[in-house]
Amino acid sequence: LYPIPTRWEFVHLNIRHQLLLTLVPLMLLGAWRELVQYAARAAEGRVGDPDALLLASELLQLAGVLGVFVLAPLIMRLVWDTQRLAPGPIRDRLMGLCKTQRVRVRDVLVWRTHGTLMNGAVMGLLPRVRFVLLTDVMLDVMPMRELEAVMAHELGHVKHRHMLWLGLTMLVTITFAAIGIGLLAHAAGLEPSELSDNGPTEIVTTIGTLLAALVVFGFVSRRFEWQADAFAAKCLSGAAGPTVVSAEGARAMSDALELVARANHIPRHARSWRHGSIAVRQAKLEAAVGRSMRGFPADRGARIIKRLVGVSAVGMIALGVMDAIGGFGG
Repeated sequence: LYPIPTRWEFVHLNIRHQLLLTLVPLMLLGAWRELVQYAARAAEGRVGDPDALLLASELLQLAGVLGVFVLAPLIMRLVWDTQRLAPGPIRDRLMGLCKTQRVRVRDVLVWRTHGTLMNGAVMGLLPRVRFVLLTDVMLDVMPMRELEAVMAHELGHVKHRHMLWLGLTMLVTITFAAIGIGLLAHAAGLEPSELSDNGPTEIVTTIGTLLAALVVFGFVSRRFEWQADAFAAKCLSGAAGPTVVSAEGARAMSDALELVARANHIPRHARSWRHGSIAVRQAKLEAAVGRSMRGFPADRGARIIKRLVGVSAVGMIALGVMDAIGGFGG
């Protein structure tokens, strides 16, 4: 279906779809940071209260981070090689699934990889900037039932707010890992100033914090993938009644995973940090057949994670408030 890409086409494709995925948001954040710092320096002589100027700068920095995070899908659809899925039966079925599941998306996009990747993705927290992306080869060769399963899987991420919870998980993990490392350092007789002034110690602290965040992120991400798989199976189980997962619904998602594994040359039992192995995901789908849609194992596991993260976030905010009150009191 697709000609073999030249060396330059292959490099160009990977630069756009992998390197620029991280680089473009970081460049935007860096540019915004420089702009805010330049404005703060220009306003130093005009603003009498340095604390007020510092607070305004920090609020502007936060606004920039939130702005880039929210608007990133609009930027990435241009950075990546995408185009709007043309009107027709496929688009009608996929948009109909969005309507049935009450998930609003701005558009469904063809993610053009020149046949090198079979995958789907969803981008955007807000409906007005939310896109579902399906690669060209997926749209060309995957049967409609399996394609609907992939679409339902992506909608499951939106329905259960996985992107938001993953971001909060990272924030909470990094915060508490840093606190834990600080407590260990204090127990070892090191002061906070010694941690920040000692280069090797600071590097070890940073690496330890990031490793903790990566481990927790992978653990949570895999369970969210299982929940999205279960959501797809439930979406396609209408023939079995409203309360039971059907063999047809579970098989559609399982077959979609099989096609993705074959097309991308992924061994079924190969472990994946973010998604888990295809074999494990298929086994969980097979075990779901005949189960009630209420109290689903994948849903219970995700619910426990969200509660733990929510409680941790409240604790993090409480610690921040106490620290701020202590600072004002001093």
